[in-house]
Formats: sequence, C-alpha cells, structure tokens
Amino acid sequence: MPTVYCGIDGTNNFDRQLYKSAKSAHEFTSYVKRIGPEFSFGRHGYIKGTTDTLNGSDTDDKARGCARWVEENVTELTGARRTGVFLAGFSRGGMSAILASNLLGEKGIVVDGLFLLDAVNRTFSLANARHRMPSTNVRWIYHIYRDETSASRPLFGSVDKDLTEGSPLANLTTQAIHLNHGAIGGWKAAENMERTVTAGRRRAARKRTYISETRGWLPDNISRVSPAREDAGHQMVWNILSGWVREARARYYAAHPQF
Repeated sequence: MPTVYCGIDGTNNFDRQLYKSAKSAHEFTSYVKRIGPEFSFGRHGYIKGTTDTLNGSDTDDKARGCARWVEENVTELTGARRTGVFLAGFSRGGMSAILASNLLGEKGIVVDGLFLLDAVNRTFSLANARHRMPSTNVRWIYHIYRDETSASRPLFGSVDKDLTEGSPLANLTTQAIHLNHGAIGGWKAAENMERTVTAGRRRAARKRTYISETRGWLPDNISRVSPAREDAGHQMVWNILSGWVREARARYYAAHPQF
C-alpha cells in the first residue's frame, strides 16, 4: 500500500544531543523523526529544523524541500494508484508542514494526515503569511499544543488560534496539554534546565522544581511544568500522537480498500 511521510523539526532540534546530560538518548528523540520508521510508511523523510533561531528565515525553504520530496515520491509510486501522503511538524516545523501541505495542494496532491506538534508562527516571511491555514486538500488535521497554564514559551504563541477562530475546521482535532514546549516535540529538558523556585502564598510558600526555559538568546522563563509532569506528559504526547497516526492511516485505507 503506497504511503509517503515527511516530518519537519523545530528550531535547532537536530542537535539536541548537546543537552543530553545524564538522561537517556530516547528522551531526546524527535517525535516527527520517530513517526516515519515506527509506523512503517512506505517512504519516509525527515527534515532538520531551521537554524535561524531568531527569525526562522529558512522555514519556507524547509516547506518547499518537503513538498518537493513528497511530490517526487508520489510521482514515482503512483501509477494508477492514489498514494497516501502524511506530514508532521514541530514548533516552526509545524508552520513549514502547513505551508508544505498547501504547496502540494497547488500540485493537486491530497494530504491524508497533517500532524502538528505545538506549531508556532514565528517566521517573518510573505510565504507563511499567505499560508497560515491548511487548504482543502488536507483530509485530516491534528494539533497537540501546550496549555497556557504550563507558562511555557509565553512569547511563542500558537497556531491553534489561527486554526480554531472564525470558522473552525471540521476536519481538525486538537488537544491542549500541561507541558513544556520542547517535550511536546519529543525533547525533554536536561537536568541543568531544572530550576527550584519558591511558589505559593507567603505563609504556604514552598520550594518547587520546574523546567527552566532559559537558554541562549531566549528571555529568562521558568515554566510551571515539574520534572515529574514532564516525564508523564512526554510519554502522553507520544501516545496521543500514535493514536492519531493510526486513525489517519485507517481512514486512508478505508477510503481506498483496493489497496
């Protein structure tokens, strides 16, 4: 059964082994990278996230590269058959995946499943301004994103409002989760990114440990996600995502029983 999958990662996520510390390598596995081989797609590709930390200026290039790769593989596999196409993106890679789906639509290629992991619109480019919403060639859209109560990356925003405000998309499934931004993409924080703070009212105040998101150029920010919550939420995201991938694939196969 012909299926093609392409995943696009978030900013600098391909080098997260630098933050490994004492945790296992599996805790630094990109979910968009893991989907392809784990679900045995006929052909699967992975595109590293943008390295332009501030502006994400090559986010469009990532989208165009993904669309090109998918189109080449669909053309090679198709013949008289309709190839199943699935895309995923984390963080800025989520915006790239949306743009890629629209570029494929312009070529008449249907996208059977679009999986977004805390997608954020942090790319200052005309192309992304024109392609903030998936077009009608996308059959099913799924988005898991951080709940505001997590206080994670408050300046990043989320494309979830773009997807749900106005006329909500009938083919959209969303799930908010109390979790830090990185863990939603599969990247758990290293021990040196944990911070103990005093929280609560003065009389009942006590020390609590949360995930700190202070790194490089990013402004100082301490989330309200504990290491224990990150451990549980990290696995929860994968479970939810896995269910969505199975559902989208089952819908594709049900619509094309001859395959």
